[in-house]
Amino acid sequence: MYITQASLIEYIVGEVGIEVFMDIYDDPDFEETFVTKTGVSLEEWFERWVEYIEDV
Repeated sequence: MYITQASLIEYIVGEVGIEVFMDIYDDPDFEETFVTKTGVSLEEWFERWVEYIEDV
């Protein structure tokens, strides 16, 4: 389970950078901030990540 979570975080950091990720992570309203900072819903990020790991 931890490997899965780490893989998702690594993917997001690779796409948006560590600074943006930490801004999102530190915000109490994670989901809203995530969508605002990335312009993409959590569901879309999940789908992108699934495609990414299928290609790896």
